[in-house]
Amino acid sequence: MISKGENNIFLPELECDLSEKYDVNDSLLIEALVKGKDKRNIEWNFNLRKNASLNIVLFDLASHESNIKIFVDAEEDTEANIYIASSTINDKKIFNVEVINKGRNGHSKVKMYGVNKGSGTMKFLGATTIEFGAKKSDVRQDGRIINFSSSSNSEVSPKLFIKENDVKASHGAVVGSVPNSSLFYLMSRGISRKDAIDLLARGSFLTFVDLLSSEKVTEAVKKELNYD
Repeated sequence: MISKGENNIFLPELECDLSEKYDVNDSLLIEALVKGKDKRNIEWNFNLRKNASLNIVLFDLASHESNIKIFVDAEEDTEANIYIASSTINDKKIFNVEVINKGRNGHSKVKMYGVNKGSGTMKFLGATTIEFGAKKSDVRQDGRIINFSSSSNSEVSPKLFIKENDVKASHGAVVGSVPNSSLFYLMSRGISRKDAIDLLARGSFLTFVDLLSSEKVTEAVKKELNYD
């Protein structure tokens, strides 16, 4: 199901492979929920023209293997904001996000938050480049994965390639386990371990849910997360 407007693409039920290229001359908003039980290969390529903006909010909460690639080629005076939230139990999920800032005053923000509930593999691989001549650019990458099992295989690897002076560039990477005290507290209130894990996982995604503007995507995400 795809709902399109002049400057937006809403995908509340993305259940197929997808490979698309977009030339963005003004602004583009994409909000999507990846669903289904079969492996997903998704590749998006964006060319941001001068003064254009791109905003992506992507949820991958399905029980399947995922390989998702997002590439952004940005000219001067552009803005790109990319937010990804994902969870896995036993599946392999890999996210590659690359942003190349080629012109002055380019702004980009990449945030990838994940929850690994079992023995699955989750990788957040980000790369942001500021090319020669892209002065006054401001870029940020953040990646965070919470492991709920000792057998979880998780990786957060942000990379910055800076070829110009007079810019701002930063990144953060966190891979950690949920405090046992949090689980024990919830379980002491009569909540099962599985439900306690689901409750803590849902809390990790609240910030991203609040970013959604599409009623259909918001409703689909909340249903997937078992929000009231």
